[in-house]
Amino acid sequence: MTSLLKNSRADSSISYWRIPSQLKPEISAVALSDASAACNTQLTDPTGNWLPVFGLVFWSVSSTGRHRRPGPQDSKNPPPGQHKGRLSASARMTTTAPAPSLHSPAAGHKPVPPPPPPAAAAAAGSAKGPWDVRGWQDAGSRMLIPQVSTQRMLIPVEVYVDFICPWCYIEMRSLEAAMDAFVARHPEVEFEIGWRPFYVAPMLKSSCATLDFYASAVPEEDKLRALLDRMRGAGAAHGLRFDFSGRIGATRDAHKLVALAARRGGRRAQALMVELLMRAGLVEGRDISDADVLARVAADGLGLDREDVFLELADDDATRRVDREVEAAREARGIEAVPCVTVLGRFKVGGFQDSQVFTDLFTKIYEEKIAQ
Repeated sequence: MTSLLKNSRADSSISYWRIPSQLKPEISAVALSDASAACNTQLTDPTGNWLPVFGLVFWSVSSTGRHRRPGPQDSKNPPPGQHKGRLSASARMTTTAPAPSLHSPAAGHKPVPPPPPPAAAAAAGSAKGPWDVRGWQDAGSRMLIPQVSTQRMLIPVEVYVDFICPWCYIEMRSLEAAMDAFVARHPEVEFEIGWRPFYVAPMLKSSCATLDFYASAVPEEDKLRALLDRMRGAGAAHGLRFDFSGRIGATRDAHKLVALAARRGGRRAQALMVELLMRAGLVEGRDISDADVLARVAADGLGLDREDVFLELADDDATRRVDREVEAAREARGIEAVPCVTVLGRFKVGGFQDSQVFTDLFTKIYEEKIAQ
């Protein structure tokens, strides 16, 4: 039990012997097994008082990864410090029904001595040490009260981007900063990010010089120079140094590669692939419309097999899936330009915005949820 409480202190920034109302799920297997063994034992404080500890149940994990309650098959528990199977990061602790009375023979614990007289209690209170846990005991039953909650507030976010748009890359950094700051203040909040494709230049067939592409959109030289300076300045504020000396081409294949990463490795792989492609095209000046460049990015960044990448890029079905998603973004969701961020499927933030805009939106959503 000491192992569990010490780990809880280190991982969740809580005091000794206190189990808070909100506890992070990152609990080691060693801590769980030690605590499981401690559920049927007793502890003593420095004064020699017995501190019966029970009322906790730990979800075990089967070989399939599903959570299940301990059953007869678990009667032979491993010794402290070991654990059968492999625990997922989502393992949680929950409170059980009220434990049997401490004075019942079924409880299997020594009876708790009556509370000391007021004078003795005051004297003992003045000499409390770091292991004195009487302040966290229930006055009636004199037992530790586990207070564990696994409630989380999940906020789904969808980000529509294209890899030839520098503002999309800057928006990624701005959104990330807002989410990190918000979670630091509200640890119970979790963001679920999904990356969606969009074509800034759907008619672009072959690659061209990056500056020529921008000049075709902004023909006036002074306005183009001002635009490039703005993008460089905004990027530098987020640690991005854009290189506009490379080439730009169609981004359909790059979006297909993001879809492949999501199928192979889930949301984390998808997010990493988006980051790698943004950096390759906008910071390193590489032509991400080239299949060889895409294969190298996927192999170096995610370890994907080059042949698998080439097969995906040549797959007509993969092309149609990405095209349908882009069409749905335009027709069903009304996305007309990028970057564009939707939150909870009902709040839409268009164009590049600084972190404060997202922070204000997250605060509004949080307050509405708390008020429910």
